[in-house]
Amino acid sequence: MSGFPRLGVPCLIPVFCLAAVSLPATAADENAASNERGWRVLQAARDAAGTGPSGAALRDYTFDLTTRTQTPNGEVQLQSSAFFLAPNWMRQEIHAPTGEIVMIFDGNSAWQVVPAGRRELPAAMVQQFRSDLSRSHVLSGPVPPKDAVSFLRRENIENRPADVIEIREIGGSPLRLFIDAETKDLLKTMYVGDTPAGMAQVEEFYSDYTEAGGIRWYRKKRVVRNGQPSQQSTRKILKVNSGLTKEDILR
Repeated sequence: MSGFPRLGVPCLIPVFCLAAVSLPATAADENAASNERGWRVLQAARDAAGTGPSGAALRDYTFDLTTRTQTPNGEVQLQSSAFFLAPNWMRQEIHAPTGEIVMIFDGNSAWQVVPAGRRELPAAMVQQFRSDLSRSHVLSGPVPPKDAVSFLRRENIENRPADVIEIREIGGSPLRLFIDAETKDLLKTMYVGDTPAGMAQVEEFYSDYTEAGGIRWYRKKRVVRNGQPSQQSTRKILKVNSGLTKEDILR
């Protein structure tokens, strides 16, 4: 005979009855504890980044970027400049040997300007801009709901202990953040997303932090796609909250 109570039938084994009733509550408690711990880790990371409740509001920034990308024909190095205006306007100027390429995103549409003229970018590229920006600003953009954040485990990232949390959806898929357990710096993110080579599991590693405009910025990023090295970049933060306007993005 089952120890689970049925309507109109007295519970013959009270201990079993109690266990049966308490199981859902235990699972709910575990989820709540995971959400609470994950939320605390996320808040600590935002505080360390200078973008927590008492930190700076990120309105705009400008940086120069040196990127080394692996291609079928070998490594290619590019120089670029990026301009961001909150909440989601972006201008990227790529200084290529064949001439300057400008990519612009205004929150709704995206286009490319090359020496031959202007070309509207397809909807897939527009969505990629949105996804990339939301992941890039996970510590400075809108705070996700507490129940969307979960603590997973602690593990080592390049010999640093890190707390691993997952946000249910950022940029169209779950985003895992690996937060240094001591400094609270973001050491790594991991997600599945669209790349120039198609859908891939992407790991991004961040290092060499510095401060500008009251915010901590990584200067170096290393990207691995499906386990293969893909890209390395170094950036120099030039201006933070300098008063960029939409006209600066669209010029």
